[in-house]
Amino acid sequence: MQPTAGIYRHYKGQRYRVLGTAQHSETLESLVVYQALYGAHGWWVRPVSPSRSRNQTELDDTEYGPSRTQQRREALAVLALATQLIELQPSRLARLELPEDVRREIDVTRRTPSHGAHKRQLAFLAKVMRRYDDADFAAVRAELGENREKQRTETAAMHRLESMRERLIAEDAGALSELIAEHPQVDIQRLRSLLRQARSEKDTPNKPPRAYREIFQLLKDLHETDDAAHA
Repeated sequence: MQPTAGIYRHYKGQRYRVLGTAQHSETLESLVVYQALYGAHGWWVRPVSPSRSRNQTELDDTEYGPSRTQQRREALAVLALATQLIELQPSRLARLELPEDVRREIDVTRRTPSHGAHKRQLAFLAKVMRRYDDADFAAVRAELGENREKQRTETAAMHRLESMRERLIAEDAGALSELIAEHPQVDIQRLRSLLRQARSEKDTPNKPPRAYREIFQLLKDLHETDDAAHA
């Protein structure tokens, strides 16, 4: 028996929307297309059982709906997103497109200091977020993903600059040639002067590392100038 389109309710209370049936493009197997109306509201397809005889109030959620493992995975994903949102700077949070009730619960969660109460409020925030479809947070996830990638790229760039500074101070034979080849506009005389001062600072423990910091700033300026030129 093929299920008809409509809203199905499992005897445990969970609800599903069945869109109808479709055929596999290769095998021509009959598939039912449906959506879970709880959790992350995911869309699913699976083969139609020829022996199915259950009615709408007895729909078996082991066959029509995500597994408990999948439900838990989706719930944890929403909780992780909720955690990211409450940790954002207010200026960044304000730029995100969020439902008003979600934004309100984020504000309440931020203002809940007690550890236990904060944990409960965070769980409630995630529960509010699960009322919405994944599509409602697609832009938010994309924005946060882009920011994380940007942060990783910037962090990697800073590590490369720090490594170059250490090589220059250590008089690595190839470091200065490499830097000049990459940044021919570098002020060599100033850089050499800073390197001499940084080596002196290193040999004098109580001396402030001003030149050490200036070398990093010089390398950072060169890096940013090149990035702007290629933008």
